Amino acid sequence: MRCTHRLTAGLLFATSSLMAQTQPLWRYTATTPITSVHVTPLGNVVVATADGLVALDPVSGLATWKRDDLTNLEPRIFAVVPESPFATVRDRKGFEMIDLATGATKWRMPHGDLRPYLPIPARGLILAYGTNDALTPVLVAADLETGTIRWEHVHPFNEAHEVFEQPYVGHQPALWVSDSTFILYASKDGPVMVHAATGAWLWRADSLRGKKPPAPGMPVTNHERRFWRPRGHAAMLLADSVVYVPFEKSLQAIRIQDGLPLWAEAPEFPSPIAQLERTAQGLLVLGQPS
Repeated sequence: MRCTHRLTAGLLFATSSLMAQTQPLWRYTATTPITSVHVTPLGNVVVATADGLVALDPVSGLATWKRDDLTNLEPRIFAVVPESPFATVRDRKGFEMIDLATGATKWRMPHGDLRPYLPIPARGLILAYGTNDALTPVLVAADLETGTIRWEHVHPFNEAHEVFEQPYVGHQPALWVSDSTFILYASKDGPVMVHAATGAWLWRADSLRGKKPPAPGMPVTNHERRFWRPRGHAAMLLADSVVYVPFEKSLQAIRIQDGLPLWAEAPEFPSPIAQLERTAQGLLVLGQPS
């Protein structure tokens, strides 16, 4: 959970029994404006201010660690990695992975042509895309905790890779098919089945070539009210050896076995698909609100 956009320098924390709560459990007062507040997967509260980054104990409100060197961390610079004990900082110096329990730096990647962009916490990976020393396009899988490179896939895409900024919105998440394979949809080439240990493509769904990858949770900025509200495509859905892929204002069913389409014609909808669920009778499809 994240609160953002120049909060006041005070932060209140209440217990879960809000109806009976008369006094805040604790109060944290920052010396400079708060740029964002994160309740992390570890349960602690991380506060970004103009003069540093601080973690607060959720019970006492006391600071458990502080980083005075990480200042002015806007949401596009600092992000908590979902379902993990880590956060990332991306600035002009490069990319830094932080341990949310201690505040210590786990690893760094210098500023260059490789951009980490898609965490896969369930498998301890983070994908990065850019160019290698030979200026050749490359997709890299790094260990989420150590930064160790597990594999590189040179010239992975014919069409330009879709890369967005932090805080990890706008990315179609990797869809795990088995312990050794996952589906990645990050380019207009279409979805690909990836071997998790080697990075090799096992197939590519050419039926979706040229279609822009679906982007869940892309923020839409309302300049009058000064807030972001998430909207975008639903995540891909795996059921009965078929992956259902929302794209544009359509939906296609792709066979896991070979990447071929199950439907000769992809059904069209009035708006992009925002929610996709499996039911006993079939698929529940919900369009984006206008």
